[in-house]
Amino acid sequence: MKPARPDASASLGRTEYDSAQYQAAIVENSDDAIVSKDLGGKILSWNDAATQMYGYTAEEAIGQPIDIVIPENPARQQEEQEIRARIARGERIQHYETIRRRKDGTRFEISLSISPVRDAHGQVVAAAGFARDISERRVFQTAQYQAAIVENSDDAIVSKDLAGKILSWNDAATQMYGYTAEEAIGQPIDIVIPDDPARQQEELDIRARIARGERIQHYETTRRRKDGTRFEISLSISPVRDANGQVVAAAGFARDISERRRLQDERNRTTGLLARFADFSAHDFKTPIHHILWNSQEAANLIGPDADPELKELLTRIVDSSRWVQRRTLGLQAASGLTQGRLPSRKLVSSQKAFDESRDMLVAVDQFAEEATITSDPLPQVVSDEVLLGFLFQNLLQNACKYGRVDTAVTVHVSAKRVADAWTFSIKDNGRGIQRERLDSIFEPYVRGTNVGADEPGSGIGLNFCRTIIEWHNGKLWAESGPNVGSTFKFTIPYYSNTTADGNER
Repeated sequence: MKPARPDASASLGRTEYDSAQYQAAIVENSDDAIVSKDLGGKILSWNDAATQMYGYTAEEAIGQPIDIVIPENPARQQEEQEIRARIARGERIQHYETIRRRKDGTRFEISLSISPVRDAHGQVVAAAGFARDISERRVFQTAQYQAAIVENSDDAIVSKDLAGKILSWNDAATQMYGYTAEEAIGQPIDIVIPDDPARQQEELDIRARIARGERIQHYETTRRRKDGTRFEISLSISPVRDANGQVVAAAGFARDISERRRLQDERNRTTGLLARFADFSAHDFKTPIHHILWNSQEAANLIGPDADPELKELLTRIVDSSRWVQRRTLGLQAASGLTQGRLPSRKLVSSQKAFDESRDMLVAVDQFAEEATITSDPLPQVVSDEVLLGFLFQNLLQNACKYGRVDTAVTVHVSAKRVADAWTFSIKDNGRGIQRERLDSIFEPYVRGTNVGADEPGSGIGLNFCRTIIEWHNGKLWAESGPNVGSTFKFTIPYYSNTTADGNER
């Protein structure tokens, strides 16, 4: 008798059973943490990889809210609520990167994919989540980014152990010191230290400070190239710690400042010579100008009311011009004295008065200023010096009027506002502007804009004196401009709240 053929329904049931077993085996053996939860967030299933990832066993996790792996952070908890809402609408979430929490409280990054689970009627009743720990990948990516930054930095970046042995050496270090990475790594850092007991002791002191966990920033010193030449650098060094927080190495960032130093020395020499010449000239001009002013005033008084109007106008112009030159001479002498140690006392003065007097005197003697519209907002009292502040305004207003555009009426507006602990003044004009490449150098002696003709009046030293005055105030002076859009010169004067009613600092 033939054995009975199994019916189709029994065969189908066996197939479904086998399929379920295969699927269960896949879930249990997956490298991804696979967790299912109902729409209320209660955990329904938990595979071995989830135990490895989160630290909870299946017995500890199943039946608990999924919140056991959500960081105690309102943003993350709100994120979980939004994920459940999306799943309930039948959406799938793929490769969503977020943060989760292990049983021991540590946080780590994961990539999360979640799919809705439907019942026989097609209703969403649960969610199946697949999570992969990406923290190591992130660490690797970060290390790659950091390595790229180091390799492409313009600064020479060198690491060394606490004994001074070189551990890493980037391309900029090769350019700076002349040694290739192959030549330098494994060698003592002494290969770039000059043969000078003071510098060698300095290096030992730096290592000791790093070993104590200190950071060294913008330390200026001397180093030696492979060919033996010495040069100046600005050096910043940070301690490098291991996983236990122990300092095991040092990372140094070096920038060659020898060219900057050369330019600074040259600037100091030029400024010093200019200041001495200006001081000498002002001293020689002061007495003659005083006599010219006095004599012209006397002449104006002697000619009487019936004098020729043209003569009266001429004498008025001589008086105004003499007064202007006298004020300029006093300002020039005061400004040049700043570089030679002659420092005036500071007191509370009116910047409005300094502006008004400078504008009125300039309009009386300068055709460009006479035709310009020069205005200001109410200006504050500041701790300064009357002569220096007036000289500052004289220079900046005269430049603003002098370098206008053809067929365009010049307008100049001065304003001031309190920013943090300083007054920031702005002198804005609608002139021809300054090329961007000249914005930094425009304050150097004898430097003028490239759009200024050689036959135009001016020497290129006024702005240099303006910078000297602002540096005496412990402030900053800079220009903002572009071709044909006008210029704004800005300077700051620190605000002193500890000033008495008579203007003296407490």
